Amino acid sequence: MAIGGSHYDDAAFQNLIVCFRLASYSVPDRGRMLIEELYDALLEAGASQEKARLASRTVATFEERIFALKTDMTDIRGILRLHSWMLGTTIAMLMAIMFKVFS
Repeated sequence: MAIGGSHYDDAAFQNLIVCFRLASYSVPDRGRMLIEELYDALLEAGASQEKARLASRTVATFEERIFALKTDMTDIRGILRLHSWMLGTTIAMLMAIMFKVFS
């Protein structure tokens, strides 16, 4: 696959996509997401409706961000596991070649 004149394999391309996603990470403010339990608890505690609504939406947005980051971290762990296997295979092959050459 060619990107900007350079050739990347699929794992490197996926790595690049994850890095760009993390670098430009933002969650759109939908304005509708609300945690009702938190909203009700804040109203009972004496907060105004506007402040309770804003706080509840903020917490909901953070929960979305945390979920998205967990998903991205799972992708990164999978790529790292693949790279570890690739490195181990490369080292084993290099040792076999060195053994064959020097024995």
